[in-house]
Amino acid sequence: MIKDSLPYLAMVGGVIFLDRLTKYLTKDALTIGESRPVIGEIFSLTRIQNPGGIFGLFPQRGNLFLIFSLVVLIGVVILILGAARKEPWPTFVPTQLLIGKSYRIGLALILGGGTGNVIDRIKWGYVLDFFDLHFWPVFNVADISVTIGVGLLILLLLWPAVLQHNKEEK
Repeated sequence: MIKDSLPYLAMVGGVIFLDRLTKYLTKDALTIGESRPVIGEIFSLTRIQNPGGIFGLFPQRGNLFLIFSLVVLIGVVILILGAARKEPWPTFVPTQLLIGKSYRIGLALILGGGTGNVIDRIKWGYVLDFFDLHFWPVFNVADISVTIGVGLLILLLLWPAVLQHNKEEK
């Protein structure tokens, strides 16, 4: 069980390491609110402090987001343990999906990214964001990891339904 989980645990650790490294480099290189163009008007490094939730919503509710994040991370750990034991839990997730590498990769990305942002909230009281696409809220490595992980899980959960729907139409 543990041996099968080592690559995913390494992925979690890698995401946390990369997230922490980029945040410390940003803290050293930029002051709060400072922005440095990287690709013209398309992409900049802009240091902001996000005490709230996604996209900076509800900045006065930072502790609530910390608690919510911790609960979600505990849930992800439970899902990872279930996948490692190859048990069909939660019951609505097919066993083949649970033991699949893509499912476990998605969970590892969510756990690594979520942990990176929780560390920020505990250590600093806010999440440090710095990637700025100018048409989207500023984000960080942890946000990228969580987004890819959630997107992968959604795709994996919906894909069988899409395939079944296409078969029924023919």
